[in-house]
Amino acid sequence: GPSGATRAYRLSKAGLRVITLEKATFPRPKPCGGVLDSTFRAHLPSGMTVDSVVEAHVREVSVGVVGGSRRVTIPLAGGSQTLMSSRERLDEHLARQAVGAGAVLREGACVETVEPGSTGCLIRVKGDRIPLSASVVVAADGVHSRVARQYGLGTPRTVYVATDWAVYATDAVRAKWDGVMQLDILRPPEVGYAWVFGKGDHLSVGVGTHHSRAANIKDRTQLYLRDLNIGHYRTQERAWWIPLARPGARFANGRVLAVGDASGVVDPASGGGLGWGIWSSEIAADSIIRHSGDGDGGLLMSGLAHQSEMARVFLPRIKAAEALRNSILLSIAMTRRPEHVLWPEAIDKVSGPGDYLDFKTRHRVRYALGRAYQKLLVGPLIER
Repeated sequence: GPSGATRAYRLSKAGLRVITLEKATFPRPKPCGGVLDSTFRAHLPSGMTVDSVVEAHVREVSVGVVGGSRRVTIPLAGGSQTLMSSRERLDEHLARQAVGAGAVLREGACVETVEPGSTGCLIRVKGDRIPLSASVVVAADGVHSRVARQYGLGTPRTVYVATDWAVYATDAVRAKWDGVMQLDILRPPEVGYAWVFGKGDHLSVGVGTHHSRAANIKDRTQLYLRDLNIGHYRTQERAWWIPLARPGARFANGRVLAVGDASGVVDPASGGGLGWGIWSSEIAADSIIRHSGDGDGGLLMSGLAHQSEMARVFLPRIKAAEALRNSILLSIAMTRRPEHVLWPEAIDKVSGPGDYLDFKTRHRVRYALGRAYQKLLVGPLIER
């Protein structure tokens, strides 16, 4: 995915020898909302492009509550700041650019184990008689990462579940969501939302919530489509897990580093993982490049550097994003209305230059209330 491709691109540009092992073959399906937010754009490596695979530009965000009739429309300041893409096209596009930078890409290469070697790691690929040897291994193999599980990375974590249905509505119906990102918040105490994103020849529609509340998520998605009056169109139904790292999470173990969904760094306010994923990839690449000149022994330090920087960058932002999300949920729980003074600020964190840490410094009381809600209700009762 994008985390692995951008990491391979950065390391190849720095002159390192890189091989990327992809268990599938491109183009391959990948359920995902496909939102390219401000964080994605800010951390996309210089020289990489996504223009040719952008399917929509978002001009405004329409917010409501599932089952409610009131909506809030928030225009994106300064024009479109959020882009939409389908992962089938985006992932291959980025992977080919990594190859152009010098990385070797092996498709259909399923990694079975990563074992410590005398001067690095031995990677055993299904069907290969001889293992590959590498000084450093970066696990970018998603939420079900075999490598991360083997080395205890991306944990502790909690897990959300989301559907992602492609709805092949008519041109006239799709025009309703042209340039509009629709979000409908699930009624508290649930944590999550439903959405409609416009994508090229279809609409991307889904519902996301914590796995403890997701037993009937398919039925809820169908009901949401009926409420939108688009339940009679042909659909392609998919779903996926969304990992969310908790305080104390491990992101590196010796010479093995984790990025993207494998590391569990997903924005808990939006549920988006693309932006934070390639940010984590940037951190991994910088850690490896910084110690690559120290010889093979020095590369052991890249894991320590990655762990330290990942914890410094993401764990405080996870807490702040949860607090901002929870502040809005508390208001909706009390008023049953979608209006909230923090919506423009929340949208700015995703679509503009804002940083979740700003919320902690500018709204100390709301931050404290949001953290208390997390510790007293969301954490022990929902995310247990």
